[in-house]
Amino acid sequence: MNRKKDTLKDKEIEHYLALLEDGWLSEDGQDVEDSDEEQLQEPFFIREELEDVLQGSDNEEDEEDIGNDPPQVQEPMEVQEDPDPIPSGNMPNLLDKRKLIWKKTFFNFDEDKVVFLGNSQYPSHIAELETPYQCFMYFFDEDFIQKIVDQTNLYSTQKDPNHSVIYKVSDMKKFFGILLYMSVQRFPSTRSYWSPTFGYSLISRVMPVNKFEKIKLSLHFQNNDNHKPVGHLDHDRLFKIRPLNI
Repeated sequence: MNRKKDTLKDKEIEHYLALLEDGWLSEDGQDVEDSDEEQLQEPFFIREELEDVLQGSDNEEDEEDIGNDPPQVQEPMEVQEDPDPIPSGNMPNLLDKRKLIWKKTFFNFDEDKVVFLGNSQYPSHIAELETPYQCFMYFFDEDFIQKIVDQTNLYSTQKDPNHSVIYKVSDMKKFFGILLYMSVQRFPSTRSYWSPTFGYSLISRVMPVNKFEKIKLSLHFQNNDNHKPVGHLDHDRLFKIRPLNI
């Protein structure tokens, strides 16, 4: 004999699972942003329904209990009308965050439609560069690295005058070299490169991990005291990295 049972549809199950995963609803039946006194009973009964649907329970007593449960969806609360409401057709669905996730798809690349608008003739001082190191130092020359060192030392002193660390140009070159190695040889975490078991010797023997992390936390290209606030005529959103615009 087929017994009909009031259960949630597949789309509704996916919807409430998404709410639980995104933190809009908590497993104990309390909304994340509500106080302890304002609790929602909805997630408790939703969880029971999900367990019954997924496990395929045929217990008749459970079916009788479900029939006596309160409504799974609460009545909508009365909300005061906004004097300047946004059209409903233009309001995004904030709960369905899965639509905002980037997905890997096949990219159709047509070389015939790509037109290079620049000049393919290299200047002589660039054409003479022979090694990757020379190409890197063409953009990050000695003067530019010295400026990064000065601004990094300044920020380290501003952050903690009693425990400031003074770095050298050689330290900064090693730091950038480590970053280049990390971009090619991928490890699960930063400290994995210094692991005594499976670490990467080309990195671990150049600089201690603590020094690398301190430089990463203090790395600066500009003096923060010269940064104009929002609303100022000279405010620059790219102020912190403006020297990299080369």
